[in-house]
Amino acid sequence: MPIWTHSRLETAEACPLNYCWSYLERRSGYSIASGAGRIGNTVHSALETLIKNPGDNVEVVLLRAIMAHNLTTQEELEALTFRSKVEAFTQRFHAWRQKHSVEEDQYWVERKLAMDAEFEACSYTDRDKAFFRGVIDLAAMVTKKDGGKILFLWDHKTGEPTDIKEKAKQFHGYSILGLATYPDVDEVRCAIHYVKTGQIIFFPQKFSPETIRAELQNGLMDRIKNAEEIASLNDPPAVESWKCTFCQYAPVCPLKGGAAP
Repeated sequence: MPIWTHSRLETAEACPLNYCWSYLERRSGYSIASGAGRIGNTVHSALETLIKNPGDNVEVVLLRAIMAHNLTTQEELEALTFRSKVEAFTQRFHAWRQKHSVEEDQYWVERKLAMDAEFEACSYTDRDKAFFRGVIDLAAMVTKKDGGKILFLWDHKTGEPTDIKEKAKQFHGYSILGLATYPDVDEVRCAIHYVKTGQIIFFPQKFSPETIRAELQNGLMDRIKNAEEIASLNDPPAVESWKCTFCQYAPVCPLKGGAAP
């Protein structure tokens, strides 16, 4: 049984051929490593370290991340332009955390969540039980004065801001995992942190446990059913989509005039 993720489902929805080659046949692709990707991973790494250790020197942390990701000289210079934004978000997050009395054991960096087919939490690494899983860049639990709990989930993006509604399915998956892991939560709120601009944009809908169980879980199962149907196709089609920009099979894609290896 496959372990489903938002990325896996998103690939099936974007291009059935890419999905089958990537996840079912596991064909070797062609290198698509990009400067933007390496810079993004570098900035993510620096943010992760600084949120965990806000007293660390920002420039030292960023330089160490740059060295770890083998950036070119030009990429190093671009990564360094994120210094002030990384520092500002770290300070902003911890000020917000103190304002809402979020203790150190109530926020998590690179939080790995997983659930079984009954929507119950399980270990991220349990390949026998895990049915759907994901990694949340940053999560925090806020307890209100009346005892109610709100789970906040953030995703860091180093690219340009886009329409937040395009991330609906990703946030639906995050919220389902959040409720499975913290079943006593009263509300889940999701947001994207655009590092380059410093913007934090919240998804307009706040998800209650009732909405997650009645709507989002059914939506996830529909996505999985669709992916299973694609997996059963004898001749899955290549479809032009956003995936083409990052496709590791571009040189052999039928849409580009290529032939399968």
